[in-house]
Amino acid sequence: MDKELWMRYLCMYGLSNVKQTDDILVAFRLHGSSKTTNQQILFEKETNSLFHKLAQEYGLNDVVKEIDKLGISFYITEKRVFSGLKQDKAMQVLQYFYLQKAFRLYALNDFEECRYFLNHIDGSFISDSDQFEIQKINDRMKYPVAIKKLINWYHKIRR
Repeated sequence: MDKELWMRYLCMYGLSNVKQTDDILVAFRLHGSSKTTNQQILFEKETNSLFHKLAQEYGLNDVVKEIDKLGISFYITEKRVFSGLKQDKAMQVLQYFYLQKAFRLYALNDFEECRYFLNHIDGSFISDSDQFEIQKINDRMKYPVAIKKLINWYHKIRR
C-alpha cells in the first residue's frame, strides 16, 4: 500500500468519500522480501516521517519538535505533500498518530514510551470513545505486565 497516497487522499477528500464494501478488491501476500515482514523498522520510520511532514507543512512546530526529539523520522522531502486540511484538522490527525503509537507501545508492554505518547494527546481533538480507551490503558498500566496480559486474555475470550 502506498501510505503517502492514502494519507494525501484522506487529507484532501476526508473519510466521507471513502466507500465501504464487503467485496474483495485486492489481495496481497506476506513473504520474506515484503516490506511489511522484513523491513518493519523502515516501514515504521516511513510512517513517522509522513506525520512529521504533515506537522511541518501545517506549521505545528511543537509537534515537529516532539517528533524530532524522538528521532523517529528518517526522510523529509522538500515538496509539499499534504493539502486540503485546516490546521486544526491536521492537529487532529496528528493526535491520532500519537494515539496509534501509544496503543502499539502498550501492546508491546513498553509502558514508559506509551505514557510519553498518551501525555502528548490533546483530548479535545479525539473522540469520547478514544478518550475512554486511553483511560482504560492508563488504568491497566498501573498493574504488572502479567496482570495486563490476563485482563487482555479475559477480554479476548469474552468476545
